[in-house]
Amino acid sequence: MKITVEIGGKLLRQIKRKAADEGVTIRQVVEGTLRVYFGKQTNRKRYQLNWKPERGHILPGVQLDDRDVLFNLMDSRS
Repeated sequence: MKITVEIGGKLLRQIKRKAADEGVTIRQVVEGTLRVYFGKQTNRKRYQLNWKPERGHILPGVQLDDRDVLFNLMDSRS
């Protein structure tokens, strides 16, 4: 698959220099770099959310299915 990626300035010069030094194509340098990058990603520990629900009760006059009533109650507490 072909894609177009814009790489400019110092980074592009580094890629070209590495490709020339190793006698490979720019494509091979970029693909090799991406393989290394994504290979390291698999070693990362997965994030786990520790969910701690709160217990409570609904106050008198609160209607959870009526957002206007909820907003009015929140505004009156300020």
